[in-house]
Amino acid sequence: MSRSLKILLILSLLANMLLAGLLIGLLPRQFRHSHPLRERLDRVTEQLPEDRRQLVRERLREVHRRNRQLYREIRAGREAAIAILTAPTFDEAAFRRQAEEIHHRRGQLMDRLTETTIELARQLDRDERVLLAEIIRRPPRPPAIRPGNEDSDRPRHGGRQQERPPRVE
Repeated sequence: MSRSLKILLILSLLANMLLAGLLIGLLPRQFRHSHPLRERLDRVTEQLPEDRRQLVRERLREVHRRNRQLYREIRAGREAAIAILTAPTFDEAAFRRQAEEIHHRRGQLMDRLTETTIELARQLDRDERVLLAEIIRRPPRPPAIRPGNEDSDRPRHGGRQQERPPRVE
């Protein structure tokens, strides 16, 4: 192998390693997106004493872990309901069954969150419970986007642009 070919090969390897390192370093940042509930949790729990902060964060992480399968089932149920709704012929009974299943799963989520909230509230004083209430309080919803509005093409729900079916007029 000639000397110039060896140098070219080494330079190519170095450039590829540099590019790979750059990509590996930047990719995690791309996937870390903020979530309003997470931001509220961090902002509010910082006001708690360290032991209480750890307690609240751990219990909420625990309930989130326990609910992961339910989140998946709700997501799958929603997709199934959409498939039923958009099928060539609408099957009302199947749609109702699917909607009922989604409501049931959401109820299970709320039951678990309620039990976790009660468990935490028993261990917190009044001021700390006020902060706990801030975590679970929903912020006001943004104004609705109306067709024809200049903001109608902006991404919604976490920044993802959702594909909409064509409007029928």
